[in-house]
Amino acid sequence: MKTKSIILGLTLVLGLFSASFATNVSPLTTAKGKYQLKDSTCAEIILKQGEIIEAKISKITENSIEYIKCGTTQPVYEIGKDKVLMIKYPDGRTEKFSTTYGEKLKIVTGFFTTKYYKGEKQITFKQLREYLQSDDVSSGYLAGYYIGLIFEAIALLFGLVFFLAGAGILVWIIFDVIGLLFGILASSSLKTAVKRYNEKIK
Repeated sequence: MKTKSIILGLTLVLGLFSASFATNVSPLTTAKGKYQLKDSTCAEIILKQGEIIEAKISKITENSIEYIKCGTTQPVYEIGKDKVLMIKYPDGRTEKFSTTYGEKLKIVTGFFTTKYYKGEKQITFKQLREYLQSDDVSSGYLAGYYIGLIFEAIALLFGLVFFLAGAGILVWIIFDVIGLLFGILASSSLKTAVKRYNEKIK
């Protein structure tokens, strides 16, 4: 009975952690969701260093972008295209700039933490995701990462359900192993996305 309680507790922790993580990095989070713009007529100018500028685009020239910050009517700012990763427009369209991104991305995995870098500068997962989404090949592997996380959470949940239904500890172990494999596949897919992105850096 004591062993069963310990197993149940561990399964609940793993299941909740995986489901929570998959939800927090869900690919369904868009500019209209968690990162909703204050002004629906504004675009997002995403810089290569990770900064996001909410602005109304005035003009795009051969070498630069002119814009007005949201909530103001002046002044008009100008930024070089070489500093811009992409523009996300209010209607959902995206405009990407340059396939030469400069510094490479890197993932450093510790026992309890994972850190992300652009060159020597540490960045957030959100910034890493923005970089990967700017490249069609990398974004495909990024989608595989999300799918792996979701199936990992589902496998852990099914293991818990069958265990509580009296299917036995063997069934619980099988589903946990399946969940672990999906987690490994998810991690591998993310690393491949970074690798494909870095291959395009000159």
